[in-house]
Amino acid sequence: MEEEDLKKIFEEYGEVVSAKVITDKFTGKGKGFGFVEMADENQALEAIQALDGNEFEGRRIRVNEAIEREAVVAAAVEMVEIAVVAVVLTVHVTVINSSGLM
Repeated sequence: MEEEDLKKIFEEYGEVVSAKVITDKFTGKGKGFGFVEMADENQALEAIQALDGNEFEGRRIRVNEAIEREAVVAAAVEMVEIAVVAVVLTVHVTVINSSGLM
């Protein structure tokens, strides 16, 4: 699928600001996914609902809302902080147990 094909599919539901097919940097072949940015949120949601699960060129497509990279990073940092807290608590408990205070 080329970027122009992707754009045409979504233009049926509203104004497409950008369409990007992600390609392998060495081969230039598509990796099987892309991103579409639409001007109107309601039109984007309509496109997601209408296109998700449909077939295009004999292949089933999955369409969903992209999660911003910053949100993913923030969630990962939060998970790391939780993991660090858990490790600190485990170490603290171990120290208390090894000194015979508990």
